[in-house]
Amino acid sequence: GERWQPSIANWLFTSARRVAGHQRRAAARRARREGRAAVPESVLPVDRMTGRELLAAIDEELDRLPPIYGEPLLLYYQEEAGREEIAARLGVPVATVKTRLERGRRRLRVALTRRGLVTSTGLLALMATSRAGASPSRLVEAIRAMPAGKVSPAVAALAEGVAVNGVIRKALFGLLAAAATLGIGFGLGQPRSTTAGQQPEKAMPARSEKKDAPAARPAVEQAITVHGKVVDPDGKPVAGAKFAVIDDEAGAPVPKVSSAPDGRFTFELSRPEGIVRNPRQVVASAPGFGLEWLSEPREDAVIKLVPDQPIIGKVIDLQGKPVAGVTVSVHNIHAGPPGAFDGLVKSWKNPTEERDEAAGKLDRSIWNRGGLGQAFHVKTAVDGTFTLSGLGADRVVTLLVTGPGIADTFADVATRKGFDPKDNPPAPKAKRESHPRTPLQLYPPDFALAVAPDKPVTGVVRDGETGAPLGGVRVTGASMTGEIGFGTVWFHAWPTPLTTTDKDGRFTLRGLAKARAYVLLADPDEGTEYLHRFDQVEDTTAFDPIQTGFSLPRGVVLTGRVTDAVSGAAAPSRVFYRPLAKNDQLYGGYGPPDYPAPWHRGRDTKTDLQGRYKITVATGPGVVNFQAYGGNYERARATQNEIDDGIVDKQFGHFRTLGQGGMFNPEYMHVYKVVDFGAKERAATLDVTVRPQDQPKSKPADGK
Repeated sequence: GERWQPSIANWLFTSARRVAGHQRRAAARRARREGRAAVPESVLPVDRMTGRELLAAIDEELDRLPPIYGEPLLLYYQEEAGREEIAARLGVPVATVKTRLERGRRRLRVALTRRGLVTSTGLLALMATSRAGASPSRLVEAIRAMPAGKVSPAVAALAEGVAVNGVIRKALFGLLAAAATLGIGFGLGQPRSTTAGQQPEKAMPARSEKKDAPAARPAVEQAITVHGKVVDPDGKPVAGAKFAVIDDEAGAPVPKVSSAPDGRFTFELSRPEGIVRNPRQVVASAPGFGLEWLSEPREDAVIKLVPDQPIIGKVIDLQGKPVAGVTVSVHNIHAGPPGAFDGLVKSWKNPTEERDEAAGKLDRSIWNRGGLGQAFHVKTAVDGTFTLSGLGADRVVTLLVTGPGIADTFADVATRKGFDPKDNPPAPKAKRESHPRTPLQLYPPDFALAVAPDKPVTGVVRDGETGAPLGGVRVTGASMTGEIGFGTVWFHAWPTPLTTTDKDGRFTLRGLAKARAYVLLADPDEGTEYLHRFDQVEDTTAFDPIQTGFSLPRGVVLTGRVTDAVSGAAAPSRVFYRPLAKNDQLYGGYGPPDYPAPWHRGRDTKTDLQGRYKITVATGPGVVNFQAYGGNYERARATQNEIDDGIVDKQFGHFRTLGQGGMFNPEYMHVYKVVDFGAKERAATLDVTVRPQDQPKSKPADGK
């Protein structure tokens, strides 16, 4: 609580400085060793991105902050109101304001740090382009005026478009200015997902032959050549290394190559098409070493493998009997700079801020959305044992155990030989914290994991109007076993098993742990004619299946294109929708009933590279928002009529919306449109343009 009182900026700045220092020193060592320019190999420079791909991930966490915590934070940091003033404005006791501020800070920090969006300097810099408001001219002018060579192109580019949420505005402005002064080079690290869906029990997709490029398009548009070398921890070439591509958008084939005797390799990555993508991770592995990865490598990539520590485990049931034939897949891998793992080993049993800070230093992570578990998994033997090699020493490797009849179970393994959880008693707490933190469980590389029976859920998903069964609809769920959002988990999210309805609309969801209640979600694809629906069901006797079902309402399929108002070119963007608070046509279950809730993007999508989008929205009044990933575009502003009509909150300036997701302001958008579709409407078109900064306006852009 009180340690955070000075400001959230201090914590962000300190973390960024620490990580940036590690990156500079590591880059300098590589430069001396390899005799070439120092470029951090673990990050993707801004100028090599195809847009601001990670904006959506950051915005998701800010949107998910409940208003009960978001409003006090906005008042405290953006308007610099004192606790007494906040209490008066919100109509609550001062003690309540203090509690909400403490919990709001912790929720925001834990959420961002867990996903790796804070302790990476690159993502801190990227956050400065998220939640846009106008750039402070003094910062931009100061960076523009700096002598050549004193500021990196990435920092300069980011400063031109910098604008942030009020809660972290001062922190990021100060961070960018300090980075420019100190010459810190920003890069983009790996995105971290909070989803934890059930992993496929199959190997990596079979290698497929590349199709010939259409004659009308040059081959260079069809593929990106990647070449470089694989070396061991001492810098010597590694022959026979294999590769996998972790792609969280659409999957990727396994490159059909191995490194040559001199460690060199060459293969092709498909050129991103369709929706705007998150960076792909190229993983290299070889027997006897721990794997390593690079984000979107291109020319002269150097992948340096690390020493290995095999994981030898055994899966048992609650009676201690071996469980055979279940899948143990690699869900996440977390690494950090030198000394980071030592700090975690020292403090992991002490559930305080010190523990959280130590865990946050393992900030190089590869998460499973793109099929990490498909590339690295194994099944338990008859005696319940398994072995996984090649994941690397001095890391936290999160394993996910799934199988028939058992609850999905995570295990965070500390891959250090001799690590024994019993050898490290918890350190005494410096003071009693206002909110207790859940202990972190780490397993040694030789361990037994007990798994419990699962709680089956069965049902049918139907059309809400006709009652007809709906096939192909995702159904996912989460067990309400405890509070989420205060450091309950660190290296993974809560399990959210997933299934899909058959042609008769039927589903059987397996993998949920028995709990007092369960949050379920029927989640059609964006752009289909049906909307999602949440439900909360209470537990039933023992492990008897729960019988339930969903009726899905039809929405309005909204299509359109986002383009540059001056050039007419496509402007790839994030597109998301929220119903307004005055919408009286929403149904029960549009928003989640309680947390933990299964992962759901709300009405959220991205355009393709031609600026086209397709999204399903509710009838009644709502707001459709557009955030362009690239370029330096003007920001939207609320009209007085929208404020007077209650669409935008008069006091805090955010849209007054319903459903999943927190508060966001018109200034966070490049364009937004207030829509109001009738109950019988089923399709509509909405094209918008984004206007570059400092362009003369011959007429109002998009009606604003």
